[in-house]
Amino acid sequence: MPDKSTINDSSNEIEPLGSRQLLFQAWDLVLENYWTIAIAILTHGLRNTALAALIMLILIKNPICPIVVLTVWILANAVSFLESPRICLSIVRGEPVALWTKPDLRVLASWLLATLCVIASLFTGLTLFVIPGLLVAMFSSFYGFAIVDGESTIQSIKTSFSMTRKSIWRIIKICAMCLIPMALMPLPLIGLDLLIDSVLFIALAITYNTSRQQLAVTSSGTINDK
Repeated sequence: MPDKSTINDSSNEIEPLGSRQLLFQAWDLVLENYWTIAIAILTHGLRNTALAALIMLILIKNPICPIVVLTVWILANAVSFLESPRICLSIVRGEPVALWTKPDLRVLASWLLATLCVIASLFTGLTLFVIPGLLVAMFSSFYGFAIVDGESTIQSIKTSFSMTRKSIWRIIKICAMCLIPMALMPLPLIGLDLLIDSVLFIALAITYNTSRQQLAVTSSGTINDK
């Protein structure tokens, strides 16, 4: 099911969905692809754990074993985390979802650098005041999607800040609607947490994809005017 954002024929503009409609659409997409999402998370988790355990067995008597295991585990999880925006965008765009893809070192490096920049900014914001840190988290919501679409480290962060600035209240609403119920849960329910997290990520992917479409339409209109 592709993104259902409406198109205004008279102005040739794509109208974004409201927060509630957005979450309903994300919910439908997650239910349609729930087992795909669950299997992807399970297989990546098992792969990363098995890889770390294998290296530990091989290097158990080597003093550098903990460092090697930790490094491999971090890199393997980085690859897995990068798969999240790719899978979400594939679901939103109605494309076939591949559970396994060959890691692109350039994309992985861009994602790692962008993540480090975002974490540094987030930590600085939370250290100074809580609200700036939360705003950094909101404005950096799209950088992973931008990197999947082929943008560089700095450009992905710029794109994220530019796109989220136009949809910041929608992003705040959908994050609040998803995260507040999770915070109020009396007991951690892994299945329900996975479901809500998936809805949140798919909703963010829909918002990003709509912003991309709006940008493409605007650019096309500008070229035609010239």
